[in-house]
Amino acid sequence: ISGQVAGVDVSKGDYVKRGQTLARLDPRDVELQVAADKAQYERARSQFDRVSRLMEHEAVSRQEYESAESAMVQARSTFENTSDLLSETTLRAPYAGVIERTYVDTYQRVQSGESILRLVNPRSTTIEFTMPEKSLYLLSDSTTTFTVTFDNLPNHHFAARLHKFAKTSSDAYGFPVALKISVAD
Repeated sequence: ISGQVAGVDVSKGDYVKRGQTLARLDPRDVELQVAADKAQYERARSQFDRVSRLMEHEAVSRQEYESAESAMVQARSTFENTSDLLSETTLRAPYAGVIERTYVDTYQRVQSGESILRLVNPRSTTIEFTMPEKSLYLLSDSTTTFTVTFDNLPNHHFAARLHKFAKTSSDAYGFPVALKISVAD
């Protein structure tokens, strides 16, 4: 939801657990809206209760009764929806991972859908690269095995499997290929 960032509880490179709080929006605006919607709901419910009692004595029309009932149902729905928004003022990690990047600072205003941070899962990674056409036959050979080595871990080789590749090239550089690696503890 839109609002002012009250705090970013993590930094780039931090390991986080599933469910851990990552960032918080200032909840005051939402709390005020919840209170206003609750008051509107209670007013509509009270009005419906009065109209219901009058309906029992046939002192109001069926149309007034249905109108009061509709207003109460609508007010309750609005109150429940706004109450649900209150939980959205806290951003929690959907899975364990590493904070790759933060995009906002405390006290910054953000809009609904705006990126707050990037959380990545280091256990499953896709590596993408461009393969020259002359090596393309290796991808269809069932005996081909893949390993990935990173510059900062030159002596560590990660087993990988072919994830996907394009069978046509849109430029003269080669064919896009993706490998999937899994890092076990």
